Amino acid sequence: MGVKDLKTISSDFERFLATCRRQKFGSGEPILYQGEVPRSAYYIKSGVVKAYDIGNSGDEKIVALSAPGEFIPPAWVFYKSPVSLYYYVAFAPCEVCLVQRDRLQQLIETDKKLSKKMFDLYIGLYTGAVQQVNALEQSKGATKILFILQHLVMRFGAKLDDKRRIISLRLTHQDIASMTGLTRETTSVELNRLKKKGIISYHDQHYIVSTDKLQASLGSDDFYNFKF
Repeated sequence: MGVKDLKTISSDFERFLATCRRQKFGSGEPILYQGEVPRSAYYIKSGVVKAYDIGNSGDEKIVALSAPGEFIPPAWVFYKSPVSLYYYVAFAPCEVCLVQRDRLQQLIETDKKLSKKMFDLYIGLYTGAVQQVNALEQSKGATKILFILQHLVMRFGAKLDDKRRIISLRLTHQDIASMTGLTRETTSVELNRLKKKGIISYHDQHYIVSTDKLQASLGSDDFYNFKF
């Protein structure tokens, strides 16, 4: 689901976006702080945005990675919270449109095609969030990482061939650790084991995943047919 999809489905939304101010953020640059009251909604036009929380020990916990076509912070955008619930930073260089929340709500309520597309988008994001929770619930570090890799393949994977997909994000061992609640050291050990088993390989900080071997390790390929 991306910018082109929403613009294609709704000419009203396309015209609306054309009136919105745009802003660019460099990798690692903060966009919103936890507890901040946003002045506008942020529509991601390009790049990836990271939502994270800070644990009691001061460690970063990645809550979500948001892609083009999504709005942040979603709880505030859709009137579920008066403030931003998490910190938001540019995970990769990104461009956003600053959107008037009330006007966006009017468009969603009056444009049935846009409303349906938004519903489809957030059903997909909900499914992804459940996957992340499932990964965190696993008792073994190796299994946590396998489930997170499955989620990342579904969310950001590009097909290389029938048996391999590349995750189109530059991910460090610390990023994977922050998604799974593991230490960086444990994460590094487990990732090296997966590499030796041929489940993953690396290219320029991108993970290439052997989906058939990942499927065999998890015992199911049901999620690979799911479309965000």
